[in-house]
Amino acid sequence: IALEVRNRLAEIFLVSRGAEVYDAALELLQEVTESPCGLFITLDRTGDLRLAAVHHPGFRQHNLRISRDKLSPLLSRVIESERAVVHRGPTALDCCGYEIPDALAVPVMNRDNVLGILLVAGRSEPYATADRVLMESLAGYMAPILRSHLTNEDTEAKLRQSQKMEAIGVLAGGIAHDFNNILQAILGFTGLAREEAAPDSLLAHDLDRVLSATDRGRELVRRILLFSRREDQEAGPVEIGAVAREVLDLLQPTIPANVRLSSELCDRECMVTADAGQIGQVILNLANNAIQSMEKDGGVLTLKLRCLAADDQAPDVPATLRDRGVVVVEVSDTGCGMDVAVLDRLFDPFFTTKDVGKGTGLGLSVVHGIVSAHGGEIRIESTPDEGTRAAVYLPELDQEQTADAVAVRAGRILVVESDPAATAVAASLLGQAGHDITVSTDRRQAVALLEDGSSFDLVVTGLVVPGGTGLEIAAAARLAGDLPVIVTAGRGDNTALGTGARRPDNIAAVIQKPLSAVILLRIIERVLSPDET
Repeated sequence: IALEVRNRLAEIFLVSRGAEVYDAALELLQEVTESPCGLFITLDRTGDLRLAAVHHPGFRQHNLRISRDKLSPLLSRVIESERAVVHRGPTALDCCGYEIPDALAVPVMNRDNVLGILLVAGRSEPYATADRVLMESLAGYMAPILRSHLTNEDTEAKLRQSQKMEAIGVLAGGIAHDFNNILQAILGFTGLAREEAAPDSLLAHDLDRVLSATDRGRELVRRILLFSRREDQEAGPVEIGAVAREVLDLLQPTIPANVRLSSELCDRECMVTADAGQIGQVILNLANNAIQSMEKDGGVLTLKLRCLAADDQAPDVPATLRDRGVVVVEVSDTGCGMDVAVLDRLFDPFFTTKDVGKGTGLGLSVVHGIVSAHGGEIRIESTPDEGTRAAVYLPELDQEQTADAVAVRAGRILVVESDPAATAVAASLLGQAGHDITVSTDRRQAVALLEDGSSFDLVVTGLVVPGGTGLEIAAAARLAGDLPVIVTAGRGDNTALGTGARRPDNIAAVIQKPLSAVILLRIIERVLSPDET
């Protein structure tokens, strides 16, 4: 019998799809043991529990996340003892909401890890030793198959999430391209008008409001691009402890009186390659979420920082970051917590549990995008009425990086841009900074100027220009004396520029619109100025 059942189990996992796998496997075990009731629970690598299948007269359910506090004593004993349990008499299954009679529960073990629990119940005859031996044998046979199946499910779930984020990112990029050009014109011309206005005049105050509103629009676009990991980062060596202390300084004056702030920061420097502003945003966002969860009843917000060497890593470190130094930032609270339904959708863009007007649903999506773009992972654990723990894992920097100082000089710049308003803004800003500006609005004219031997020090071009691309402009600039090129992009996606051999090596910088005058001038100064020797 056991051999026949094993063959049928293997066939089920081979041909069934999705939740059908667990339903079919559970039905087979119920058939073999002549049990009207059955339960199949799986545990993932983080220890989260899932009701893969529940069979009870008048009730069938599957694929429900459950918390450990919902497990009955019977199921908890199976996990803790890692042994089969025969239970006589009725017992309540809190995770399902009903009571079952006599039951036999067996763990599915892979080495020392519990992968799941198989439970059959409700038979008129008591479960005997022979039933336990049979179920243990089948569970042992199923273990490697179940492990492979769970791994595949995890991979497929990550792929679906990636595809969803990518689809929304493509949509966001298309919107950002046009919206950023509009913002660029508003920001540039308003800035120029503000400089002409009297400092304390009504006009100056009105223009300041326009600039403020434009900055909010720019920030909204940036956040949408961030969660889909489509915005460039200004990455460099960052000491996470310094960023964490800055966040604590920001939180201290604003934290509610009923919330206590606690910190446990690593004694040594924890260096990562990152954008310091974005990492600060991650910590601040997680901390603000924690504070909001404790607004009503108060509690403790704890910020921890750990630096783990490659040979001294905790078991919670993700597999993708093993065998190297890891920096772990933890934000925990003792607030209201979240149930599994909310946890499942936590990183979905525009999903929020906050009241209308109090949240956009982009906060944790942005956090997820930033962490992923930095080669890290984020994990969040939560229990209703007990609190939440968010852990961010980042690869530690393995070598120091330094930047050379630069001297500043003016230069002759060719500006190539498809949008007339953006071209006018760039020309005005750079002209006021002392640069000699030549403007071109299409690829053909720009290439002709470069080929005619015009003396330029730098080319600033859009990613997309009438009649061509920034790549073609950069190629022409290289032939005209290996001129450096700065490319401006409005889509938040620079894949069109190519990488490696496909990308001209004279492209000195790729920057996102809309840019403030300070940022644009700073980048141009860095490109034009010779390195100090």
